[in-house]
Amino acid sequence: MNRLLSEGAELVQRPEEADIGVIGTCVVIRHTEEKMLRRIEELSSKVRVKVTGCLPRSVSGPARGWGGC
Repeated sequence: MNRLLSEGAELVQRPEEADIGVIGTCVVIRHTEEKMLRRIEELSSKVRVKVTGCLPRSVSGPARGWGGC
């Protein structure tokens, strides 16, 4: 996040104001994974989402294209 901010990106209060949403993830327990997948789906309806961290590697299907460790 610091790199994005140093390159001129700015944080906004609402997803509708964003050009892209960035979600950092780590899969520890199934409950957390399910919660993150719901949040990603919710944000995806409002803004283009880039998922970082390990979640994209741990799931199959379209989610594998989100990013990764």
